[in-house]
Amino acid sequence: MYNGRSTRPGPAGRDSLFGWTIFIIFLAIFAAGCWIGSFYIFGHPEEALSYRVLRTLGKIDAPRRFALTAAPRGQFLDANKLFDRFTKLQPRQLESENKRLQRGYVRNYEQHKELIPYVVGSYDLLGAFRLGPGNFFTGGVVALAQSVENPKVLLELVFPTPEKDAAAAERTLTTGLDLRLPKTMDLIAVINARILPDGRLNITAVPLLYGNYTSSGTAGTFSLEPPTDLNVGAGLPVLNEAAVKEAEKHYAAYLQRTGFARGSSSLARVQPPAVVKPVEVPVARAVPVQRGTPGPVQEPAIPRALPATPAGEVTVRRAEPVKPAVAGGDEAVPVRRAEPVAPRAVPAASPAQAAVPLQPFGGAAPEQQPSPARTGQTE
Repeated sequence: MYNGRSTRPGPAGRDSLFGWTIFIIFLAIFAAGCWIGSFYIFGHPEEALSYRVLRTLGKIDAPRRFALTAAPRGQFLDANKLFDRFTKLQPRQLESENKRLQRGYVRNYEQHKELIPYVVGSYDLLGAFRLGPGNFFTGGVVALAQSVENPKVLLELVFPTPEKDAAAAERTLTTGLDLRLPKTMDLIAVINARILPDGRLNITAVPLLYGNYTSSGTAGTFSLEPPTDLNVGAGLPVLNEAAVKEAEKHYAAYLQRTGFARGSSSLARVQPPAVVKPVEVPVARAVPVQRGTPGPVQEPAIPRALPATPAGEVTVRRAEPVKPAVAGGDEAVPVRRAEPVAPRAVPAASPAQAAVPLQPFGGAAPEQQPSPARTGQTE
């Protein structure tokens, strides 16, 4: 039933609906911005903000040491090849290439499909500078060197070291030192390139194996360690143009002192002694003995004694006397039965002188009677 009231929303209802619409649009823009921003942060860790966020969230690790057999794939380039590769790029192309190189290093070359450029060749060291918290690498020494093959190529070789080895690295990396970088020495990866105003190429590189180094002209060694953190906001290259000019002045003064002769000492990598691992004898895990339920003990079967059944009656013959055999025959001669023999008295032999018979005192001598004659028979 129509009561005469209008069903159209009033001014207050229209304002509320408009406010909710603006709020929903704002939430949609915010969600899209977060979604796009997360892609950008994860896709560009070489940016200072992205690197800080990823490090805080634990989504990216600090640079790590690579083994020679597990290093990223790459190509070895001498000074001439490096110069041809980077000087032909336009400024925007060079900037994009530098971001790609830095991104690969910051990610420890994970998700990196392109070949890594490795530096090889011979370089003369112009000067060395200590690194600090304001640099891309917050600890160690950076050495500026000039290529012997192509003097238009300058190399910033970064040596990340612990604080205790930084002084030893500075003493070793002296002006005029010969830096020979063969393929077998280390993997010097390029992480940045720039073109100087005079047209020269300045390369920034870092060893990926982080080995131990010494010099033939000085005593002692220093060890490299992967940096625990990076100051990505400081950017690359490490040295500015003023530091490059200062190093060149030091090198020019060195050449004048030595009569423009190259240095005799060179940098060499020290191979650490091989660690002999003890032979591990695999120990089998103890397995519990499965004990079954004991069954009934079976008594041994004892055979029952049975009466012996005689095979037949045995006839025993009666004993018969043995008849004497006839002499002269083939039969055995019978043996006479033994009879006891009585011992016969044997007369003792009489002495040669006859015994004198005893006579009684005071009497007459007895009458001697003749003895009977021995006839061989007894009476």
